[in-house]
Parts: sequence; structure tokens; C-alpha cells
Amino acid sequence: MYGFTAGRAIIAALAIGIVPAAASAATYDVLQQRSSISNDGTGNKSVSGQINAPDPVSQSVVNTSAGSFHLKKRAAGTSDAYEDFIAFCIEVTQSITTSTGSAVSYTENNTLFSNTRRGLISTLLGTAFNPLAGAQHHAATQLAVWKLAYGDISTPTGDAFDVTAKSFENLPGSTFLSFTDGLTNTFESNSTGVFALAQGWLDKLDGAGTDDWTLLSANRVTFLENASSQNLVTYTAPVPVPAAGLLLAGALGGLGLARRRRAAR
Repeated sequence: MYGFTAGRAIIAALAIGIVPAAASAATYDVLQQRSSISNDGTGNKSVSGQINAPDPVSQSVVNTSAGSFHLKKRAAGTSDAYEDFIAFCIEVTQSITTSTGSAVSYTENNTLFSNTRRGLISTLLGTAFNPLAGAQHHAATQLAVWKLAYGDISTPTGDAFDVTAKSFENLPGSTFLSFTDGLTNTFESNSTGVFALAQGWLDKLDGAGTDDWTLLSANRVTFLENASSQNLVTYTAPVPVPAAGLLLAGALGGLGLARRRRAAR
């Protein structure tokens, strides 16, 4: 698991699942699916690496993991059955405190990021992410999410669209982090090609190419907030996922499979 401790980052989760849009701020109880939060039942879906820390004086480098978390949720305070979903980190300096036996309460808050950032993240998750892919794919998705959440997205040449550049200038206090600046144990060294995979997706989101992806609605992502734990962001499927989709580790998988079936017809 991920988040900042004395010399270690425990960086948490961007949740992708079916969380229906609500007229008022809905609240959910969230649990881990398994004892290993990044295990989808077929193995670990994360890659280890280092990032430069916000405070280079006290902690210049932290170890962390980029990849997916596998969680489940239900309406808070109910006895409803838990629904599985996939999660990725949205914060950089906050730990996740979920477990398999003690639910953590999250409340919808769709004001955490701008409409532009939400639209970019929505398009990445709705177009590129494949829950059935391996750890490298899940790690690349996480790296791209971090870039889009905190990078400079003002121009096509901004840091947000260069996965190896300093990308987190949107953090409080104008803090900068970097994936590769002077680091020896990078995500790329532990999974050769992970940067290239993430970069290919970011290149289709910068608005500068003729083959850019059509942006999906920002309303397809929902943010879940907890003051003492990692904030989550969920990708909301536009249609109900069929029951067969629940066989996948995350509800988003049903959406991905449906898209591929339509393309094959």
C-alpha cells in the first residue's frame, strides 16, 4: 500500500467503479477486497519506483508504487451488498487507511478538481484503461493520472503532457515533484516501457494532435473525499454494467469489455 511515512510513500487510490451520480452528497463505506490492496485476484497490479519528495531538505526521495487498488463500497450505514471497484491514487501526499474489516467513510465532492482536469482524467480512464491488463498498464495509468491531476495543463507543451517532467506544480504551496530527476530506482527501471505507455496516452490528450481522443464528459468521474485518508475518484459508467461484468475485479471492466464487443461487430 502507499502513503508518506518517514522514508516511504504510501500513495493511494483513484477509484474506478460504478458510483451513481447523486443530487446530494452521497456517502459510502469503503473496504479493501483483499489483504493486498493492489491484488485483483490474479496478482499484483503495481510497479515500484521513486519520486522526488515535496521537501527536498528533510526527504528528497521517497519509495512508492504506481498501480491500481481493488476496493469495494456500499451506501454508508446500510446493509447493502458491497460492490467491487478498481482504484488509483489521486493525492500525492496522503495515505490510504482502508482495510478488509473496518469500513472507511467517503463523501462525494466533485469540486476537488477543475472541470478541465476531470474531463482529461475521465477520457484517460474511459478510453485507455483496461482492467484486465498487467501491472505495467495499471502503473502507466497511475502515472498519467498524477500528471493530469497536478500538472500544468495550460498548453500542449506543458509538464502535464510529459511524463518524465516535473509534474505536480498544482500541489499546495506550488510544490514540485519529479519521476526521474536524479533518481536511481525509477518506475522505468523496474518496468521498462512504462513511461512510454503513459506518454502515448498523454500525447492523445494534449489537444495538439489530429489523432487526439475525443474528450469524454467530466461528469463521468466522481470524487470521494475523506479528511484523514486518501481521496478517491471514480469513473461512472454511462449505462448499467451487466451481471457478467461483476466477474471482473472492477466494475469498470464491464464497460471496457462492452466497448470492445461493439468494436468487433
